[in-house]
Formats: sequence, structure tokens, C-alpha cells
Amino acid sequence: MALDGIAIAYLVRELDAALTGGKIDKIHQPEPDEIILVIRKDVNRRLLLSAGAQAPRAHFTEIPKDNPMTAPLFCMVLRKHLLGGRITGITQGAGFERVINFDVEAVSEMGEICQRRLIIEIMGKHSNIILLGGGVILDSIKRVTHEMSSLREVLPGRTYTEPPAQDKINPAAAMDDMEIFTTRLLNSGDTAPKALSGGFNGISPATAKEITHRAGIDAGAMADKLENAEVTRLYNVFGTIVTDALSGKFNGELAENGKGAAVDFAPYEMTVYPKELRRGAENMSRLLEEFYGAKDHALRISQKSQDLRRLVAQNIERCVRKYDAHQRTSLEIENRDMNRLSGELLTANLYQITPGLQEVTLPNYYDENGGNITIKLDARLTAAQNAQRYFKRYNKEKRAFEALGPQMEQNAEELKYLESVMESLSKADNLAELNEIREELAETGFARRKNVKKEAKRPAQASQPVSYTSSDGFTILVGKNNRQNDELTMKTANPGDIWLHAKDIPGSHVIIRTENAGVPDSTLEEAASLAAFYSKAGASALVPVDYTLRRHVKKPAGAKPGMVIYTHQKTAFVKPSDKVSHEKHI
Repeated sequence: MALDGIAIAYLVRELDAALTGGKIDKIHQPEPDEIILVIRKDVNRRLLLSAGAQAPRAHFTEIPKDNPMTAPLFCMVLRKHLLGGRITGITQGAGFERVINFDVEAVSEMGEICQRRLIIEIMGKHSNIILLGGGVILDSIKRVTHEMSSLREVLPGRTYTEPPAQDKINPAAAMDDMEIFTTRLLNSGDTAPKALSGGFNGISPATAKEITHRAGIDAGAMADKLENAEVTRLYNVFGTIVTDALSGKFNGELAENGKGAAVDFAPYEMTVYPKELRRGAENMSRLLEEFYGAKDHALRISQKSQDLRRLVAQNIERCVRKYDAHQRTSLEIENRDMNRLSGELLTANLYQITPGLQEVTLPNYYDENGGNITIKLDARLTAAQNAQRYFKRYNKEKRAFEALGPQMEQNAEELKYLESVMESLSKADNLAELNEIREELAETGFARRKNVKKEAKRPAQASQPVSYTSSDGFTILVGKNNRQNDELTMKTANPGDIWLHAKDIPGSHVIIRTENAGVPDSTLEEAASLAAFYSKAGASALVPVDYTLRRHVKKPAGAKPGMVIYTHQKTAFVKPSDKVSHEKHI
């Protein structure tokens, strides 16, 4: 569900209790649309405020994030006005609005006590984080000009105005007056869930669906066709949801898809999902952290890898076009020996060919059976000139043939390499890995190096292979990109270790550290399943995986990163899986 007004009511109660009276010690802006406040009250807490269009939210977080070396402008403004300030209260916008206000008592540059308000508006793509001083906008994480919105500018120096009001009723008012509730519900002209979400503030479609489900009403039932008893049931469930939100009676849950992935959340029991697919959370922050954490990280990495994906895809497409061109050329020159034969036969019979002929049939003295061959002629040329024309055509096609082989081999290797890079991009889950792939593409000539500004740079942090422990206690290492693959195979692994890779498929190098001990079949199978999982065929039912001793793996001179040749291999067919004990990145 979206973070609606009902969920925000729980969140504000939690944040107010935990943070009011706390001191703002640090402020960071790890992403263009994200702020982290470190607030000290008994203990340090990290508060995340995100105005991202995909997942705007506010909650405590324990997920570490890298900060830019130079703080963005909005971050500097926040530090100027809020650092050292004390939070005096946290409130929700009136009528269950999706707005959270953080009131802060700070000290101005002149040493005077002043009041500041930090506002996060949680409104999809229009979400924003705004700093006020005396009702005037000091700055915002997203500046909104008149050209962007004629209804509401959000710019420094402008008087702050609340987001435009929607034609919706405050749920608290409707909860206290059934006539208000019934009138809005029956006059909506929509289904019951849409009437609830469209008529009452802070009620998302997910919450509306939960209310109708608890009331025993079909989601497709039209609101104006409901019987009095059904309207009464809806009103009672609606009242329970709103009352619990106002009192802070938290029964939050995450709903899963049966495979361990969270698909929904709510601050109440989600009876629309089977009980076996639901699990509780201790508070609203933990609920949001669990639901959004992995999804948001994956989205950020995907966004930051888009330019690399586009670049690699373009080069793959270029290789495919070259392959098609090579195939056409191969077809065009496959009869080159016939051109040589025609030239030789014409030369041997120069004086028997009458000028002006368009074709001639001559005995083929290379044919043991004494067959003839018909040769096309240019009537404007002599027999000798026709012979030379065939020889020239043959020599041209012969040169093309001699060049075509190496070109096709180089193109095939390039395509294989680029597909391995694309697979690495699909498995990259942090900026260090993306930066390594970017640097690798620059070194191999597929990308330009980025211009680095002359400023202090954060020391480069190399990414590391992933480490697993097999059920038999053996360490299994998995490379996540070509640089890691090279390092892992050619430097980290010992000659007696076992090397694995999906057969003829782009993917990771996998190493079993044998420590000179015999490796059980169970460990070999687990390592092979990891090699299959970390390959382009990771979603297949069964994947062939080659394995051999590390000593039989070689890297040809001049080969691109991650490209190796190997011998003495055996092949196992396994089901892709990463269900092996995951230790850590080494």
C-alpha cells in the first residue's frame, strides 16, 4: 500500500514520542531526494526523509548509505538552520493529510532563539521536503517554479502554502457522524472501495479494500446499491480503523508472496491476505524499513546503472548487426572457387571462344567424369578480359574470406564479453560494483572515462566476491563482475581449488576452497547451483555447469576481463539456487 494518512498517523505518534526533545546532531543528503537526520535523545537515531517519487516516506533507518564528498545545497541550508536545534514537536497535517511537520527550536547566526519547521509532503511524484522560517520557505529539496506548477510555487523567499485541498472529508468527522459518512458514500457513484478512498482523506485504496473486506462486502459492489445493514457494517469497520489510528493501537503487518518477498504493509491486520502470508512488526518504522529497504536500494542501483545498461545494450546490438553482416558476406563469397575455375577454363580456351558471346560451355578438366561447365560472359569484353574479370573477383573474395574469419572470431568474443558485463550489471547491488564495471568498460574501450573534478575524492572502495559456506563447511566464493572473476580465479584461488562456471553462458566464476581436502558431492552440487544462479540462465529450471581444477583454467594473453579457457572439465546439470549459508563479502 501507499503510505496513506492512516499509516502516517501511527508514524507521527511514534516519531513524536521518540524524538521530541532530541537534538539534531548531523544532517546528510545521500541521494538527491533524500535526507538523513541523526537525532540524539538518550540514544542516537537516524531518521530518513525521502521525497522520492517511487517511495516517499519517513522512518528510522539502520541501513548505511554513502554520502557525497561535497554536501548538496539543500543539505547545507539544513545544516545552517537546524544543526544543534531541538525538536519541539512532530505533527501530522490536519485531517489525516499526508504531511509531517517537524518543529525545531534552533539558534540563529546572531545567537537568537528561532523557530524552524521542516515539512515532508508525502504525495507521490509531487513529494517534497521543505524548510520554513516564520512561514517563509527557506529552501526545499525540490524547487517548484511557476512554469512547473501554476497552482503552487515552492521557492526560497515565497510564503508557504499548504498543498491544494482535495474534495475529501476528514475521517475523524465522518467517524463521529454516520449521516456524513452515509451521504458521501452513497453519492459517490463508485464501487464501495473507491467511494471510501475517493471520499475520505487519508484512506488509500488498500485501506479501503481492507475496510470492505472486513465488512463482508464485495469489492465490486456499487456504493449506492448497498443495503442499510451493509452501510452500517462499513461504518463500524471504518470507525474502528480511524479510532485505532487516533489512539495508536498498532497491529502492523507485512504481507508476503509465499517466497519471502514483502508485497504489502499496513499498520493494522491485513485480513485481505491469508494469515500464513502475514507477519507482524514491532512499530511503524520497522515496518517501513523492512518493506522499502531492499526495494528502494534495488531501485537506486537500477537507476544508477541505466546509462551503463544502455551503453552495453548498444554495443551488443552493434555486435549482432556485425554478425548478420558477416553471415551475408559469407554467403556472397561461398562460390569464390567457381570464379577461379571460370577464369582458368577461359584462359585455357582463349582461342576457341568467339567474341560477343554472352555465355560459353567448356569442358571442366577438374571433373573426373568429364563434365562441362557453362560460364557467363560480358559480350563487350574479350575472352582474356572475361578471364581477368573472374580472377579479380576471386582474389577480392579470397581476401574477404581470409579477413572474415578473424573478424567473426573477434566479434564473437566481443559479444560474449558484453553479455557477461550485462549479466554483471544485473547482479550488481552496490555502487562499488557499478564503479568497477564502469572502469572496466573504460579500460576495454567501450566507455569514456568520466571527467573527475579537481576536488578531494573519496578513496575507492573495491567490491569483493560473495562468500558462502557449504553444508559440509567448505568456503565457496562467487565473483560478481569480470574484475572480481579475474581476481578470484587468477589470484585468490589455489591450483587445487575447484573452479565452476555455467557452460557456454555468461555468469560468475565460482571457487570451492578445497584446502587440499576431498570435496563431497553435496558441496559440489551447492557450488554448481550458485554458479547457475549467478548466470544469465539463473531463472531456468536446469543449467549445465562446467567444473575443473583451478590449475586447468588459463587466461589467454590479451583476453578481456573475466574471459578464460579451461580443460579437463566435467559437466553437472543443476537447479539454480542461492540457498547456501551466506556469510559475508570477503
